[in-house]
Amino acid sequence: MTPPYTNDTDDATSAIMMRETFATLPPEAKQQDMNAAALADMTDDDTDRFEAFWDRAPYLRQIRDTARQSQAAPWSSFMAVLARVSNLLPPHVVIPPFVGARCASLNLFVALVGPSGKGKGASESVAAKLIPDMRGAVIDPPGSGEGIVTMFCERVADESGDADGRQARTLLRCANTRALLSMPEVSSLGAVMARQGSTLAGELTKAWSGEPLGSRTKYSAGTFRAPSFGYRLNLIVGVQYGKAGILFDEADMGLPQRFLCADTQDDRRYAITYDQWTPGDVKPLIDDTSRFPDSPESIQSLYRQGDRWNMIDHGSTYPLVMIRYPETVRRETFEARRRNLVGEAGDDLDAHGNLVRLKVAALLPWLDPDREDPMTVTEDDWALAGEVLAYSQSVRRRCLDMERESRQARETDRARLKRTAIREAEEDQADLEAETPAKVTAFLSKRERQGRSYTGKAIRNSVGKKWRTYVVHAIEDMAKASPPRIVCTQAGGTTLTSMWTLPNR
Repeated sequence: MTPPYTNDTDDATSAIMMRETFATLPPEAKQQDMNAAALADMTDDDTDRFEAFWDRAPYLRQIRDTARQSQAAPWSSFMAVLARVSNLLPPHVVIPPFVGARCASLNLFVALVGPSGKGKGASESVAAKLIPDMRGAVIDPPGSGEGIVTMFCERVADESGDADGRQARTLLRCANTRALLSMPEVSSLGAVMARQGSTLAGELTKAWSGEPLGSRTKYSAGTFRAPSFGYRLNLIVGVQYGKAGILFDEADMGLPQRFLCADTQDDRRYAITYDQWTPGDVKPLIDDTSRFPDSPESIQSLYRQGDRWNMIDHGSTYPLVMIRYPETVRRETFEARRRNLVGEAGDDLDAHGNLVRLKVAALLPWLDPDREDPMTVTEDDWALAGEVLAYSQSVRRRCLDMERESRQARETDRARLKRTAIREAEEDQADLEAETPAKVTAFLSKRERQGRSYTGKAIRNSVGKKWRTYVVHAIEDMAKASPPRIVCTQAGGTTLTSMWTLPNR
């Protein structure tokens, strides 16, 4: 069997590219697997297939049963579990460079979708009971894009100092390699992203891909950067159906494409009854994290140098450990990328679907306490990951449909209000037009003005503001009446410059 870890990144990469890694895999008992696109075509009402997912492995049944006995939805609890198990793996454990020339990160984003107060907190609490050890992960969400990078690094004084007595320079230091962020309300995320000049959405998309975080400033003391393969960031966001547009509006940046979605409500046909409810202590799924690798001690050198290439021997002292995938995954990944490359891909929101599936497939073996080699993905893991992706896509479609309906309802309400306002304005206009002749007559019939002539402009300026717009038409209509209700005593170029008075009676 191929060893689970390697100390030589170049050798591992070469083996993968030459298919040597996959040739040694033993045959697995295969279950019928459909590709992600076919699975995603299933109707959202086909919950029976998604319910059958839980019977595929003992650890899946434990997650399902624990969730339902805790009065939480199994799928949302499972997605939160995936985020937590990703957090246990150090950042140098990666996906091979199937696409491009760079390994991919296992960082995971999860959207728990449902009405406010309908189970997101319960799902996360179940996940916390199943995987209680977070290995010191940062849990406080940042208030800005710039705040993300400071979760992982800090600046410390250079102990060597300067001989001439000047202020000692500072060095970048890795303060933590892990962050598990939970945002119960997507509106909070949206509020930060909506700030002028906010970089949060861009930093999150980079974090999901494992790209370098932060930016260089004029002064080195203000520069904070987290290098690729130097941090693990997982994000769980609560998304209400009516607020889903906050995520979908960032589709051009690629943010919603990176999320796994799960409903926080269970199907009524499978939710347990009171007679089936046996509350009690939750048995952890992973209570011993000793089998999870530790970050290399050279991670401080990685942070100081900013990139593996800048390290001694171009990163051989900070080796990447690659997940092993079977040949089936290699082929399907190639075909999915080829479709993208030649413009034959489907829904834009599925642009990162295959990479999401690769991440899920890599995490599933770590949930299985009986797995001897969790660094190796099996055919069955890949099939299960396909169903996870299909379920996520079905929830996302439903979420998107409801967001569209909500947006259409809002637009309909706005149109209705606009029509109402226009109708009321027209009615007000008609009333004002009907009242204006009386205002003109009232001005000219004053005792001190009787028998005298006034310009149309003077008459207009004498009435209240809301009638002034209609004075010209009122004078013209009154002059055309039979008998005339106003007469012109001196013609001018316009109605406003002509002189007007009341007729003698």
